[in-house]
Parts: sequence; C-alpha cells; structure tokens
Amino acid sequence: MNLLLFNFKTDAKCDLLGVTTDWINAFAPHFENVYVITSEKGDLKLADNVKVYSLGVEKGNGLFKKLIRFWRLMKSVRKGEFGLVFYHMTYHFAVLSWPFLRKKKAPRVMWYAHKSRPFGLRLAAPLLDRICTTSEVGCTVAPKKREILGHGISEDKFSYVPRKSHGKFEILSVSRLSPIKRLEQIIEAVSLVAHEKGHGSIKLTIVGDAPLKEHKKYRQQLEARVEELGLSKVVKFVGAVPYDEVQRFYEEADLMVNVSDTGSVDKAVLEAFMTGLPVLALEKGYGEVFEGMPSGKKCALSNAEPEHVAEKIEKFMELSYLQRSELGKFWSDSVAVRYGLKNFVKKVLKIRDNLVS
Repeated sequence: MNLLLFNFKTDAKCDLLGVTTDWINAFAPHFENVYVITSEKGDLKLADNVKVYSLGVEKGNGLFKKLIRFWRLMKSVRKGEFGLVFYHMTYHFAVLSWPFLRKKKAPRVMWYAHKSRPFGLRLAAPLLDRICTTSEVGCTVAPKKREILGHGISEDKFSYVPRKSHGKFEILSVSRLSPIKRLEQIIEAVSLVAHEKGHGSIKLTIVGDAPLKEHKKYRQQLEARVEELGLSKVVKFVGAVPYDEVQRFYEEADLMVNVSDTGSVDKAVLEAFMTGLPVLALEKGYGEVFEGMPSGKKCALSNAEPEHVAEKIEKFMELSYLQRSELGKFWSDSVAVRYGLKNFVKKVLKIRDNLVS
C-alpha cells in the first residue's frame, strides 16, 4: 500500500517545518511508496521510495498557478490506491482534496497542534476520519474524532549527550519570536540572576526569529529591553537556525527555559529533554510530561513571573554539571519512550488499522 501525505513545506533545513522530513522518512519503511504533495520544497533528504510534488511556492507561483497545479496532481493521484492519507497541519488541503478522494477507502487522518480554531479547520473536520494532536488543548475541534498522541521526535537526531562543564551557566530558548512565547519574561528573569550572581556567571541564547511581519516589532522590543537592562553581553539573538543544526545548541546549553502560554506541548521542549538538557516549563502545559519523569517536578514552573523563573534557574545553577547530566539521562530516556518518533508512527498506523478493520 502507498501513503499520500500533504504538508506546507518539505525542507530538511527549515527551522519551523524541518520535522516533517523526519516524519516522512519514519513512515517510508511501512509503505511501498510515499507521495508527498507540498506547497513548497527545499532541501530534500528523503528515502528512495518518497516522491515529492510541489505546488511551486519556491518558484514564486501565485494562487492561481498553485490551484491549477493542485488540480492536476489530484486528477493523477485519484487513480492510485492508498493505505493512508495523512495531512500535517494542512486543513486547507483536506478540504480541497476531498472531492478527489471521497470515494477512496483510505482513512484520512490529520495532525493538528494549535489552540486556534480557524474556519478551515472546522470545515475540514467532518471530512476527516481522525485528528491527531499533542494534548487536550492541542486541538479543540471535533473532540469525538480526536486522538491524543503526543509529539513524534526523532530519536536519531535528538539523542542523549552528557552535559559539559562551562565557565558560564548557559540558558537556551528555542522558539519563534512571538508575544505568546513571552520571551520578555525570560529576559527579565536572567536580568535578576545576573544582578544576583554577576553578569559573568550567566548567558542566554535565543534561537528563533519572527516569521510573521507583525512579530518583527516584537523582536525589536526584546532587543531594546536587553539594552535597557544592560544585558548586551549576556543575551544573544541567534536568529533562525536550520532544523538539522539545532541539536548543537541543545548540547552546548545547561538549561532551557520555556514560558510559552499556548497551553500545548512545544516540540522544542521535548527535543531538549531527549538530548539530556533540563528544561523549565509551565506545569499548566507540561504537567503530564513532568509526571512521567523521575523528579520531573524540578522542571515545573507554577507561573511565568520573572522572580519565580529566576529562583528556579538558580536552583539548577547550584547543581554540578554531573548532577545535571544524571538527571538529564533519566529525563531523556523517559521522554524518548513516550514521545519518540518510532512509537508515534506505530500509534498512527494502529489508528489506520482500527479504521479499516
């Protein structure tokens, strides 16, 4: 049987969507062929049985050309036989492809993880057999069709690495620069720690950029606040990093901090844990993750107030790098079992099997 997969972008280096390359390659051994229909393609590092068909965003194609290309692809696709149709966040493709696939017996499953409820998602829900997500709040549309699977993080790419001793305590943030991520709270917390222990004792590296035009101003506000607090030698904005290079930042850090207010589980937090990097995150969104980890409460933030975050940072600073490595190994093993990509693929295939049985 074949797999038909739809996504926004197929590019191993994309900082936001490079993960889909890992997913495609993890699905590939379970199907004769994998056909990917994507809006845009870039660096392709895929299994031999994977074929990618782009709508041409990388060529500058406008809406009309993309629709024509999609129509032609779907006319060809509907002649094939598929064991599964899988949509990665692309509810618009679920709607547009339905007229071509509605007579097919293949289960239609979508992965969606965001608290927003756009009209397109609500329109797509009745056309799908299942919607897979990370948590209760990962998708609040069509709860009867919802399957909570957690994330699928590549065990090969994000494997455990023992911590190294640094002259400075290195804190890491990996996320897009958006107000909902509340990065200003992390900066304020680092300022408090730097004031208490000295600027030479701590460093904050912020990996990620503002992908939306309306968030460019937010980055400027963050940079201005860093200057106001006198932290220009403490805080570094790295910008977007290719997905296949982000692990080195996890390996070089001592602690990651995430105070995002999305209520869902951020894949970057799980990636960090799987490399052995401790993470501070809000208990509100990560309670289930922490409950399955030995001494997981050490990572839980009850709120995002800078004073509380600073206090928790200082507790990790008091641990030796060997202690952090030991805890990191426990947490890496625990998270890999529950949120690793191999197990994720098995869950999706089990859903497929249950739908066709």
